[in-house]
Amino acid sequence: MNPLGNPQDKRPSTSIIGTSLRPGNNLTLNLPKGVVTVSLDHLGDWTITIGLPAGTDKTNRLTNALTSLGFFQAAESEGIAYLLWTSAFDEPSDARELAELVLFKALRTIQETSVTSYIS
Repeated sequence: MNPLGNPQDKRPSTSIIGTSLRPGNNLTLNLPKGVVTVSLDHLGDWTITIGLPAGTDKTNRLTNALTSLGFFQAAESEGIAYLLWTSAFDEPSDARELAELVLFKALRTIQETSVTSYIS
């Protein structure tokens, strides 16, 4: 079983984050549905920030789904809702591995969450 408790969610075969990310740096992924930033601070804590359009049905669904992965609502600014996850709360033995797993699950959640169609 993985650190998030689901035996079917395995870490990707190659690193999503990459070994070149050093303390004090970050990686930003611009997606059609939002922006995802992965940061590594100088203490070795990983933070994943997800920015999504605020006030939409899809964002509400994504927020609920991402909350179940350990994200929390951090702020809303200029029409963007920000959610955060950090390894600092968990103190895992392998923070990079946990961050990669959370990132993988978050990206999959963003990709798979759909909006209910009211017009058929």
